[in-house]
Amino acid sequence: MPEDKVENQEAKAASQAVRVDENVACETCGKFGVYKLGDQFLCLECYEAAGSCCAAEFVKDDGE
Repeated sequence: MPEDKVENQEAKAASQAVRVDENVACETCGKFGVYKLGDQFLCLECYEAAGSCCAAEFVKDDGE
């Protein structure tokens, strides 16, 4: 693949990377500095906890 196409693909991938937003609070703990992951805003700690083997402990109860 030509080098300029590789550079363009790398630049596109970097622009689509998940970025932290310091002005938004985590939906789980309220800490500022979150990542938008799908339709959720989570801080790094809550994201890591949600991906752990015991994630059920951290799921919000909607009363259903």
